[in-house]
Amino acid sequence: MDDLRIPVMCKEVAIELGGGTQAAGMVYLPAGAPGHTGAMRLVEWLNGPEQFFPFRLRGEIDTIILNKENLLALTAYHDRDSGEYDEIDDSLKCGVSIDTLHGSTIEGKLVIDMPHNRNRALDVLNGERQFIFLLDSGKEVHINKRFIVKAVETETEEA
Repeated sequence: MDDLRIPVMCKEVAIELGGGTQAAGMVYLPAGAPGHTGAMRLVEWLNGPEQFFPFRLRGEIDTIILNKENLLALTAYHDRDSGEYDEIDDSLKCGVSIDTLHGSTIEGKLVIDMPHNRNRALDVLNGERQFIFLLDSGKEVHINKRFIVKAVETETEEA
């Protein structure tokens, strides 16, 4: 059965579920990705077709299976210098303050990885991806759009 396993890489993350539960632990990203070398990126993995994913709580041995639909946010350290995101254009960012369905506010720089004729926060929010991608103080925060009540643009930044 081991010959059917997909090679994975562990990534330490913090999650918040739709009901407000927060936890730290590990997710497992495929070690290879279509379209580029290296492991699949969080932004690709979260917006992929799989509805469920394994999650191991910090300090636990057992893995639980979670539904992406109930994942409000996933946060991980963003290492721009590691090369993981070289092919993602994060040169255009927009400061946003996002209010969620459960009353929390998340602030950061929304990465606008869209065609040049669609480079507004509104375009990202109306895009086909389920999760949007913010940068905040060395962290990447992925937010499930179904939990967003309101987003306010604060400023736009081009590198």
